Amino acid sequence: MKVLSQLPLGNSSLGLRVIDLSYNNFIGQIPTSFGNLSNLTFLNLTYNHLVARDDQDWEFLINTLRNCKSLKVLALDSNKLQGSIPQSIGNLPTSLQHLLLGGNSLSGQVPQGIGKLSGLIRLGLGENYLSGTIEGWIENLKNLQVLGLQSNNFTGQIPSSIGNLTQLAYLYLNGNEFEGSIPDSLGTLQHLQELDLSYNSLNGHIPPNFANLKQLTLLSLSHNDLVRNVASRI
Repeated sequence: MKVLSQLPLGNSSLGLRVIDLSYNNFIGQIPTSFGNLSNLTFLNLTYNHLVARDDQDWEFLINTLRNCKSLKVLALDSNKLQGSIPQSIGNLPTSLQHLLLGGNSLSGQVPQGIGKLSGLIRLGLGENYLSGTIEGWIENLKNLQVLGLQSNNFTGQIPSSIGNLTQLAYLYLNGNEFEGSIPDSLGTLQHLQELDLSYNSLNGHIPPNFANLKQLTLLSLSHNDLVRNVASRI
């Protein structure tokens, strides 16, 4: 294993736009030297052993990357990130389009500040220990095309405001503790191709307007408490 801060990023590296160090054995924190790469657009550190254990570590991480004003892709999934995501997550560059934090050990509620990242088209928070509701921030991410919140401990109802995400094509909410009925607003998402709500505690009927989802190729509603509406075409 090698500490990522030992990566030789000198002045000659300042023009770097793409860094892919995925599937390695790097350990430690993300070094401050990444913050000097003002042209960086793509940073993939997936499948390593990088850490953020507490608020101080997270602030270190965000303060490092907020200087990368052109950053579009930040992939930190499948590392050893722990603790709560801080409110300051919203201080990451507004250019960010892909934020992948899945497969870590994140806990607590998703902060409202994440809603400031309005340019996101893909958000991956699956396979963590996140909890609480998803209201208050989800509706602000109107450009989302892919949302992965699967295999967490989210509770409450699926907010009807998710219907405001009109570009959404892939929605994974499976393996949580969502309850109540499936909002009709999901049936208005005309770009939706895959919808997985399985392994929750949803009840009631499948919204009849799901019959209008012409792009849908995958629909998984298993392991809930749904009942069939005999008048529905679903």
